[in-house]
Parts: sequence; structure tokens; C-alpha cells
Amino acid sequence: MSKQHIDLVKKVYAAGAVGDWDTLEEYLHPDFAVVEPDSAPYVGRFEGIEGFKEVFGIVFSFYDELTLDHRAFCSGDNHVMVLLGFGGKSKKTGESFEVDMIEMFEIKDDKLVEIKPFYFNTDTLHKWHHS
Repeated sequence: MSKQHIDLVKKVYAAGAVGDWDTLEEYLHPDFAVVEPDSAPYVGRFEGIEGFKEVFGIVFSFYDELTLDHRAFCSGDNHVMVLLGFGGKSKKTGESFEVDMIEMFEIKDDKLVEIKPFYFNTDTLHKWHHS
């Protein structure tokens, strides 16, 4: 089961990287949501495929050359956690950045039901969003 869940998450990343929303929607559970933490500059609960598109749009509105460097995948108990390097350039200043993060994916009925990102050093992300 763990390899199957990791494979699902890798497919979600691949479809997201090219903006293939139709394929992404096939992988989502009817109760799907992305839950951004209070510590992120884009806080909230984004539900369904429309919510997924909305949070993508919000994140991409802040950064250019956005990258996700997948460093490690681990899974168990209907969850997959991915250690990432989240990087890019601030659209506001042109300054490059990279922060470590973990995205936690919850799987239900072989579909993705929730994504929760955990960012390290959110001060780096916030400094371009205030003023």
C-alpha cells in the first residue's frame, strides 16, 4: 500500500507541474482540500479542484521560477510525507529564495483527500508579502 500511495503523490506532482487539472481531478477524493497553515502568507482551506486551482494561483502570484525539489518520500497509515526544497524568486523584489518544507498528503479510498504543507523559516516567505 505504501508504494501505491507514493506513486499517487508522484502522479499528483507530475500533473500539477504541467497544470493538467483534468488529470489532477481524477486523483482527488470528493472531500479534497489543501490546508495552508496560519504561518504561511496564504492562509486558508481550499476545497475541491477549484480550491486547488485557487491556491496554485495565489502561490504563483507571489513567485517566479518556482521550484519543488523532491528530496525524500515516506509513507504509512494512509499518509505520504514529502521533504522538499521550495524555491523561486520573489515577484516583488526579484530576490531568490529556498526554504525546506514537508507536504503531508492524506489518502482515503485510494484518492488524495488532503494536503497540508509545513514550511520551515516562513519569515523568508512573509518578508515580500507585507508592505
